Amino acid sequence: MFKYKVTSIYKKFLLFFFDLLGNFLFFIPNFIEKLFYKEDFDSEILVIRLDNMGDMVLSTSFLKNIKLNKPNSKLSVLCRPCQNKILDGLEFIDEIIVFDAFWFGGKDSYKKIINLIIKKFRSYDLVFELHGEFISNFLAYCLGKKRYGFSIRGGNFFLTKYINYDWNLKQSIVEIQFKLLKLVHMKIYSKKLELKVFNQNNNYLSFDKTRKIIVLHPGVSTKQREWDIFNWKELCLKLSIKYNVIVMDMNQKNLNVINNLNLQNVKTLNVNLRDFIYVISKVDLLIGLESLSSHVSAALGQKTISLYSSTTPINLMYPYGKNVVVIRDGDLLDYGVQGLKNISVDQVLFEVDNFFK
Repeated sequence: MFKYKVTSIYKKFLLFFFDLLGNFLFFIPNFIEKLFYKEDFDSEILVIRLDNMGDMVLSTSFLKNIKLNKPNSKLSVLCRPCQNKILDGLEFIDEIIVFDAFWFGGKDSYKKIINLIIKKFRSYDLVFELHGEFISNFLAYCLGKKRYGFSIRGGNFFLTKYINYDWNLKQSIVEIQFKLLKLVHMKIYSKKLELKVFNQNNNYLSFDKTRKIIVLHPGVSTKQREWDIFNWKELCLKLSIKYNVIVMDMNQKNLNVINNLNLQNVKTLNVNLRDFIYVISKVDLLIGLESLSSHVSAALGQKTISLYSSTTPINLMYPYGKNVVVIRDGDLLDYGVQGLKNISVDQVLFEVDNFFK
């Protein structure tokens, strides 16, 4: 029961009960299905990833390896609107289906998912579900003849084969996803994350050329992983003495705090995702949180300093790339942590100096 990655004991008991009941009801159908199991699928493949943008960045190598193994297949991805642009320009993806999952705070209703199930019922030869959500595993069952995924939040009886997460393993989510490919005897041809960089507005980078450019990204999807905006303000002020600084955030209030500094070599940007990726690809260092920016920066091979809370196993979501430093608030996993209270500005500045010695 304690394998489930949910914070509520009530939810753990509920998932345990549903899994117990589901494994009983699905035992015979699953046994019959495996009896006639054939690994000759290569026509229609679907990957379900209905969560966050950073997670989609970390899944791009997984997607590319599917296409490298099955070049004649049609590879479709079911994702949320916020993840759609991450896949822009990736030639190995044939179709993107967008659904703003209501169970993940999205706007699309259950009616849309029912219509999708009716339209695409068992139309895919193979489905991978990458988030381990109960309802997503059910969706995989409805859409795919064979289903592969993770047992994290219940519903493993919906899957043909699944992998149990071991939170103690020192592996990133990228490496864990590759295990799904090995379940269907696919080879790992490339471990590199894939992002398309589109040429955008060069005015973003118009600074004194004698200074290196550092991007700060205070934005994060949950309060548990926030670093106080006044820490970012102090960091920006101290960095501006030696470097050019770009602060990118979707939160205009955060940008206003930085703007109040009135520093000549500091810019604030509220940009779209294409601009966001372009700017990160061109600068000398990114400093961000356990969020999209850290994964984008690492995927592009950029120098990266990522600030981590204790709410996630450190190795699981560690930015997948070289030239990466993670500063973590505490050594032990603690889902109750609120904000990065134990990371100082001086710690970050120390790592910046190490990068540019």
